[in-house]
Amino acid sequence: MSQPRIISSRTVTRPATAAATPLVKPKKHPGVRPSLINSLPCTTSGSRSLDRTLGHGGVLLGSVTLIEEHGNTDYSSALLQCLCTTSVNESRHQNPSKIICLGIGGSMDKLPAIYEGKNKKIKSEALSEPHRPNLKPDMKIAWRYAKYANQETDDKPTDFCPDVDFKKHLSPPAQGSEIAYVEIKNDNPSSDIFASILSKIERILSSTPKQTLVRIVAPQFLHPLLYPVQIASSPRPLLAFIANLKKVVSGYGNAAAFITIPLHLYPRSNPTIAAAELICDTCVELEHFESIDDSTHGFLHINRIAALSDRGEMVERKRELTFRLEKHQLEVVPYSIPVDPSELKEDKPTVKVPNIIKHKSNKKTEDTGSENSPQKTVTEFQIKETGDKSLSELQKDW
Repeated sequence: MSQPRIISSRTVTRPATAAATPLVKPKKHPGVRPSLINSLPCTTSGSRSLDRTLGHGGVLLGSVTLIEEHGNTDYSSALLQCLCTTSVNESRHQNPSKIICLGIGGSMDKLPAIYEGKNKKIKSEALSEPHRPNLKPDMKIAWRYAKYANQETDDKPTDFCPDVDFKKHLSPPAQGSEIAYVEIKNDNPSSDIFASILSKIERILSSTPKQTLVRIVAPQFLHPLLYPVQIASSPRPLLAFIANLKKVVSGYGNAAAFITIPLHLYPRSNPTIAAAELICDTCVELEHFESIDDSTHGFLHINRIAALSDRGEMVERKRELTFRLEKHQLEVVPYSIPVDPSELKEDKPTVKVPNIIKHKSNKKTEDTGSENSPQKTVTEFQIKETGDKSLSELQKDW
């Protein structure tokens, strides 16, 4: 049998430890939120409707987004301007953010301002039932649950993606700490221009704190005024640059890259552009209409979506979405065939048939021929009194 264990009566004194310091929760960056698909951090693309279209609720951090555009229009640059304004606005509200722009120095100095709203509209909203939220027509009864119904469909501006005002410029302009330019020098055609660009980006990221949200934008990428024309004949440096840029962005972790390419100079049938699409995580294509109407400006095609295309999901959407450059953002809506105004018919109000049936005689009767002859009527009451006589027989009697 085992002996019972004897516990000593001596008291053990432990050395006094310092008071536990409370854990400080890091400040949440307003420009980052989890993805709706895989909960990975993502940032805005510059348009709230485009964020919803991509499925994640934005663009995944550590990814490269390719924006292709047909024709001589420049809607993609307007989207990048909204993105840059969002970054500068975050930086000026004590949220570390930075833009790295590839191109000519000062090309992003005239950014659109943040839209502050109309004063009349703000006053009217403050005076109209402040205790109730803005409800949909079908939510008037259960108004307490309106906040749950508007979580996915709410399109109001937020700190994640605010509205901009294209009629005004950002004041003061973006400073050197808010936006850094990587100028492209095409002086020596024999040198590898993409290697020098990539080394400058790595140098800027190495001197930037890790908690800073960095967005790398390349407007009008491969344009002959900035880049050498020999790129089309030697695609290997270009594809290596995009692959290395993706590696650098994912290695930094808190960054995302956005590239725009003019398809009228480098069409999608070009094998180099086709290979670049496969390297990038997200690929969006803008195809403008030849005749722009008031409702839409063109088609928006989805060619690739980050994390979904890599696992083999069919995410391509052709001629299903349209885009329009509004006053404050680039709006993306489902495509619908516009109605021809000439085919619209005015809705005539329904007229109730009266209970009294009247028959007006001609102004000039055959007997007298006078214009002032009295108008004789037959009422429903008189029809009931006559029995089975028809209306035509009653007219003859009268």
